[in-house]
Amino acid sequence: MLQILTVVLLMGMLAQKSSVPIMNTFKNKIVYTMDSSADVEPLKEDCKKRGGEFNLCGSTCDESEDETIACAAVCAFTCDLE
Repeated sequence: MLQILTVVLLMGMLAQKSSVPIMNTFKNKIVYTMDSSADVEPLKEDCKKRGGEFNLCGSTCDESEDETIACAAVCAFTCDLE
């Protein structure tokens, strides 16, 4: 439990220092935005700094959560961290 809390707190600190839009932060990814007109270069750079893999059409859902929770299937710019 302490490790999960530490990861969440660290990700929150990274998100606060970021100059890019962040829609949501999960254990295994960052959801930047669903705005298809957004400049992706700063998002790619931010993702690279986090050690993740940038995804042009990632899910806005938290796949690590209960699968019974409804989530809209839409594309978002994301950074996959695992």
